[in-house]
Amino acid sequence: TGMVTVGAIQLDDGLVQRWAEQPIDRLTITRMLASGENATAEKLVVIAQHVQKELTVRLARRLLDLQTLPYVVVINPNIQRVFALYEKAFATLVNYPKVVNISQDWEFVELVKTLVAEGVEVVPWLAKGVKEASRKVPASQLNLNRFVSDMIMSRISRRVIAEQFIALHEQREGYIGVICREMSPAAAVRRVAPEAQAVCQQAYGVQPPEVLIEGDEGVTCPYLPTHLDYILFENLKNALRAVVEHHSRPGELGRALPPVKVLIAKGKHDMSIRISDQG
Repeated sequence: TGMVTVGAIQLDDGLVQRWAEQPIDRLTITRMLASGENATAEKLVVIAQHVQKELTVRLARRLLDLQTLPYVVVINPNIQRVFALYEKAFATLVNYPKVVNISQDWEFVELVKTLVAEGVEVVPWLAKGVKEASRKVPASQLNLNRFVSDMIMSRISRRVIAEQFIALHEQREGYIGVICREMSPAAAVRRVAPEAQAVCQQAYGVQPPEVLIEGDEGVTCPYLPTHLDYILFENLKNALRAVVEHHSRPGELGRALPPVKVLIAKGKHDMSIRISDQG
């Protein structure tokens, strides 16, 4: 069995494999709401134990993925930085004592905060490493799309697990952890649309299209506001760009462009947001 040294800790590949083979709990808004509701001290201790296990298993799976990459990718300095960071986080979690009381729970909160802060640069490192490797071997031969997708999706889920755990210790009116009980999609659109329009105007030098909200503007749902803001911003930015590029000609600075429309519709069991443009 191979051994890897991380600081003063030795990790063997068999340990990583055993953790990676353990099942993970599906992450859903419903489960997060249920587990975080009325979080007593005793409940927070149980949640801490669950968080420690979930983060460890998910990191182990990514470590295995990194180990099975093509050699030209594995030796890239940026990919090695990601690998080293994940190894260190895995070693820290797997060797951390089980949380059994509220005092240990608060200590674990501080550890999770540190792990979140240390992982901020992972996506840029990953993107740079894959890009650099693709210069040496055609991307079609490397076949890294699934790997990158899995890495990013796993990072999002780990970050949500961690931030939800941290936020449960910092109670906020109208929230359970990082989840807003009654988040308004219409308010989110109004919040991010000006920013997307400003980016559009700066890039193209024209008055950006108007963003119109249609449908059930009063509908609310439990969700993570930061996630919806990001999703809406990126989609609105793309829609605005498509309209400007399709309808604008050089010098036509004052021309009114067709609006981008955001339709909000509440179904029986869900809620939908549709962004449409004439680009």
